[in-house]
Amino acid sequence: MKLLHWAVGGLLGAILCANLRAADLPQTIMDDPVLLAKTKQELAAGNGPRQAIANLKHDADRLLDLKPASVMNKAKPGPSGDKHDYVSYAPYFWPDPNNPSAPYIRKDGHRNADLVANGDAPAYERTLSAIHTLGLAYYYTGDDRYAQQAAKLARTWFLAPATAMNPNFKFAQAVPNSVSGRGTGLIEDRGLVGCLDGLTLIAGTKYWTPDDDRQMHAWVEKFDVWITTSDEGLAEKAAKNNHGSWYAVQETGLYLYLGKTEKARDVLLAIKERISKQIQPDGRQPLEIARQDGYSYSVFNAQALVTLAQLAQRQKIDLWNYSNTSCPLRAASKNGATISSSASPPHRWFRSSSPLTRPRTTIRTVPGSIWKRTPSSPAIPSWPARNNRIGVYAWAVAGKLAIARSATLCNSPRVAPEAACTAIP
Repeated sequence: MKLLHWAVGGLLGAILCANLRAADLPQTIMDDPVLLAKTKQELAAGNGPRQAIANLKHDADRLLDLKPASVMNKAKPGPSGDKHDYVSYAPYFWPDPNNPSAPYIRKDGHRNADLVANGDAPAYERTLSAIHTLGLAYYYTGDDRYAQQAAKLARTWFLAPATAMNPNFKFAQAVPNSVSGRGTGLIEDRGLVGCLDGLTLIAGTKYWTPDDDRQMHAWVEKFDVWITTSDEGLAEKAAKNNHGSWYAVQETGLYLYLGKTEKARDVLLAIKERISKQIQPDGRQPLEIARQDGYSYSVFNAQALVTLAQLAQRQKIDLWNYSNTSCPLRAASKNGATISSSASPPHRWFRSSSPLTRPRTTIRTVPGSIWKRTPSSPAIPSWPARNNRIGVYAWAVAGKLAIARSATLCNSPRVAPEAACTAIP
């Protein structure tokens, strides 16, 4: 009987997908437009991931009371003296106990929350996530409250002359008593394209007008010029680890948002070289494993590469099966770059000095074209459930759904790679 139900559900989904017109598709970048529209049609027909939408509404309802934030809220400006400039501080740096006036000392894996709180990063990341969530909630429910709040948050942070952020990250991830800003700070901007998706989903409402949209495009155009020409942006682009991967996600997403498709394609084609250099034949990512918390950073970089593969797929570029000296990204997701559902003890490289705080669940579909619906993992577009961090991934790999949970890498010597990744039939 369950098989019959799923067969009927799959047939209905195919009919709905076939009936989608280009005019029905939202012009989103990070969120798959076809999956968004298909899910909306399924919900209208009384099907679809209703519990997931209920969770989304719950999150959006809580955001209705969120006070709009601004770069003007920080206690003091950065080196420029202009509070409109974004300022943040490197999270893993601490005062030198022997010399308070000396440059701060890096302690990888030990987050200096008090230092970070002095900058704009927490409010900015919260604002980006909120706008994305509210935009999705409006798209699925039509509730004007969500569109109104998303527009208010965006207008305060990006557009209003009295509160708007200057379109640069020159003073991001500063190190006290050392440098006023670093290219690595651009990692804090990785939620911007998702935020732009949220604004796309409320475009045309009375709360986000064509004039608002034009102003936002102008802001993004200036920011895009900065990240692609500044010393800080070019340094981040050259980064060989997860920083370079996430820069590529931003660069691609901003180009697509601005309608610069050929430039986006050039970035995506160059990712093949990054995959070759970052992923070893056995699926390991040496530059991520070298970190204090190799577990989180391996997943974090894999998330960026998977996101790029999704974006590339919509541009008819196959990054999933690309292989040079490394294993293909699809195979790496299964055999090494993902996290195993096994409860085996961590491998020797797992050196975190304190227990990880497991964030709440986030579900992503990978890749959309071979996604298999299961009762435990409904087909819903990627969206941050309660926060932007990774908790549980839904990976569609080689036609099977592999659930990556909080444990050890598949290539741990204690666990056979194929056995480690649980497949749900």
